[in-house]
Amino acid sequence: MIEIDMGGLTGMPKPVGVVSNEPLAIPIADICPDPDQPRNDFDDALIGTMADQFSDAAIGQLEAIYVRANPAGSPPYLIVHGETRYKAAVIAKLETIRAVVTVDSGFVRQLLSNETRGDMSLLDKAQAYSQLIEHHGYDQKSVAKLLGTDATTISRYLALLDMHKLVERAYCEGKATSLRVLDDLRKLIKTNPKSLEVIERFVSSTENISSSQIADLAKRLTKKAPKPTTKLAPKIGGKAFSIVSVEDDVLTIRLKGDKSPTQYRLVPLEKSENP
Repeated sequence: MIEIDMGGLTGMPKPVGVVSNEPLAIPIADICPDPDQPRNDFDDALIGTMADQFSDAAIGQLEAIYVRANPAGSPPYLIVHGETRYKAAVIAKLETIRAVVTVDSGFVRQLLSNETRGDMSLLDKAQAYSQLIEHHGYDQKSVAKLLGTDATTISRYLALLDMHKLVERAYCEGKATSLRVLDDLRKLIKTNPKSLEVIERFVSSTENISSSQIADLAKRLTKKAPKPTTKLAPKIGGKAFSIVSVEDDVLTIRLKGDKSPTQYRLVPLEKSENP
């Protein structure tokens, strides 16, 4: 398990292995976002407000960002924590930004910080949890323990990485925005592969999809068709029979239990004078 020091400056998590004890004025051009950052969605309004603060000499940058050496070499630093402030500094056209240099890759700490703020999208979370498992030695149970949740929840997030096109459509169009609803929709599609057209009409016509609506549709799709009515066998004298042949005006039948067939002459019914 990766050790995390959750102390920090002004409530901000402090990375393990700090190189510079005090923030340094590092040129903006020497810093770039970490491509492995677990968060991809940022609040543009917050970035704009922060950029205005950075441009105001009376306020400026209140908190330093954290950076580490870039393994690729250029630019020299990758952001570990504080990408929102970095984006604001770029908009404010600052030449330098206050930054603490650390040797910590910061992925786990970035994730915990973003989780605390509660502003990560469901897909960002799913991708981050997948990275913890694939590249940081975690499994679903240890990810759940790290985040204070259960393994089932982590499994539901990971399932989002392989969404059916109808689930993706409901998510992207804002019709299904909770993890439970998306998971319920996924299960509905998985258990009813022959009813995709019905499910597609449901997704198209429903603005805010809920778990109860999905459950109702599931019941309709799995409702058993009524059993066909049993046809009564024709009988003569209380005995069932089967038709052997009909030739001209002779009907040949075989009564149940009889070895030899029985023949009947067919007589036309007299036409009624009444219509």
